[in-house]
Amino acid sequence: MNITVRIFAPVAFLSALTAAAPLAVSNGTVSFTAKGNMGMSCDGSTSAVKVDEDASAYTVTVQTGTLDSKLELRDKHIKERFLETPKFPTSVIVIDKACLALPESGDKAGECPGTFTLHGQTKPATVKFKAKVAGKVTEIDASFTAHMAQHGIEEVKWAMVKIKDDVEVHAKLTVTR
Repeated sequence: MNITVRIFAPVAFLSALTAAAPLAVSNGTVSFTAKGNMGMSCDGSTSAVKVDEDASAYTVTVQTGTLDSKLELRDKHIKERFLETPKFPTSVIVIDKACLALPESGDKAGECPGTFTLHGQTKPATVKFKAKVAGKVTEIDASFTAHMAQHGIEEVKWAMVKIKDDVEVHAKLTVTR
């Protein structure tokens, strides 16, 4: 199962807009898309996102137990069997502040290296982002690919349906400074 960390990255990018002014995140959503055989696709999302910063990095934490794919039984399997959310209740992406500098106005797109922790295992991740800054409001769209096997998550299968290892993670946020 692949988890895309688009949710985490946008929050980090929004926080990077300015160190002087506090940011208010609104309309923030982190989502994932997992594709499988036989044309199967599984999408889910959450708005349970927290952003912290220190001198060198932004840390975005997502409560994985709040992911919702709109199908209760599938959510139960994802959370209990594969993500093991009672043992590993959060996923975290850490991104270097220097890479996230955004202009005072206009658009910016790019990629930033970071680390992604899922299922208790931390691995490198490259976050792609697009940002649109207009006055005090910034819209961020970010994504990355998470590789489930690298995070110690067993192959996801239900009956004859098998989920691919790469999961796309996406974050979309509106931030006001």
